[in-house]
Amino acid sequence: MLIAEDNPVNQKLLRRVLQQLGYTSDMVENGVEVVEAVNRKHYDLVFMDVHMPEMDGMEATRLIVNSKMRERRPIIVAVTADALQGDKEKCLQAGMDDYITKPIRIADIQGVLNRWGKIASTRSAQSEKPAGTSETDVLEHAMLDRIQQLGLETDPDFILELIDSYAPLFQKQYANLQDAYAKKDTGKLHYAAHALKGASLNIGATHLAAVCRSIEDSTEQKDFDTVGTLIEDLNETLQKTSAALQAIKTRLSQQKHSP
Repeated sequence: MLIAEDNPVNQKLLRRVLQQLGYTSDMVENGVEVVEAVNRKHYDLVFMDVHMPEMDGMEATRLIVNSKMRERRPIIVAVTADALQGDKEKCLQAGMDDYITKPIRIADIQGVLNRWGKIASTRSAQSEKPAGTSETDVLEHAMLDRIQQLGLETDPDFILELIDSYAPLFQKQYANLQDAYAKKDTGKLHYAAHALKGASLNIGATHLAAVCRSIEDSTEQKDFDTVGTLIEDLNETLQKTSAALQAIKTRLSQQKHSP
């Protein structure tokens, strides 16, 4: 993790809290150093002070967001003493993923890690995949591993039937999530996210499951801003997962009809 903070007291406090929670961190003091650090090394998560010398956190975030694909950049969390109406929205518009206020509290840091930890880890794993390997390839490999774990590789007809059942299931639960979010119905939100998470884990779609878990956590905290952002991410992840399933289906169909 990376801490971007110019106040030495806050630096020590943030680093200490992360150490207590079992995380190591690097430290920079301004936005220029943040951008350089992120370009030099992959970080799962950046705690970004909004007000820093040379380049503030907003501008640093915009540069990072514009220079990296969403799946390749770290989760960026605004850390600011500003708590006025509209400040959180400004941070999110700049491209930050979350927002906590000073004075820093352990509970706030823990909440960030609960909401974003799995997604950040998944992005980290994707950033380390071999050159030339597409995200669909990574998903397909993970799903094939899961199929082997279940002992289904000897029954291609059943696998094809299983894959065909997932496309409508994914779309149904995604529609349920959108509807529940529009109505701010926490019960239905949690149920739809939980159902989609379980189905994703069954098929080996761990990234999709991680997003669903984050939706569950944010729903429990009634953080609807984060839920809305995650549902947007979920749509893209669903498309990639569906593409990987289709690739597996095509491969199996070709194998069945090959002499």
